Amino acid sequence: MARILVVDDEPGLREFVHTVLEQEGHEVEEAKDGNAALAACDREPVDLALIDLIMPGKDGVRTIEELRQRHPKTGIIVITGAAPVRWPLRLLYEQPDTLHMIVKPLKPEVLLETVAEALGATSR
Repeated sequence: MARILVVDDEPGLREFVHTVLEQEGHEVEEAKDGNAALAACDREPVDLALIDLIMPGKDGVRTIEELRQRHPKTGIIVITGAAPVRWPLRLLYEQPDTLHMIVKPLKPEVLLETVAEALGATSR
């Protein structure tokens, strides 16, 4: 199974995602913001990172940009509270095979399907 990092400032969402993914056999780590996420990936790289777009401090877009520079093979799922908006869409055009999106509120079946799809894309 995969090593996955969940990055979100909402503890309840991190716990929900952690539980769902762990039940599927994945190794899951959590980070409350972009700086903590980058530090965790520098300590031990992950196969996939689920990153919220809007967080205090380093937002999701900056976190994704830095993560791609430091760990280009890491797959990314953007977590957003609304339908995709224009400003993060440029991320999709830069590396479309390594970026997926999921909209809150998260449903377990959609989460698992998106994770499987993202892991499949990063293994190619």
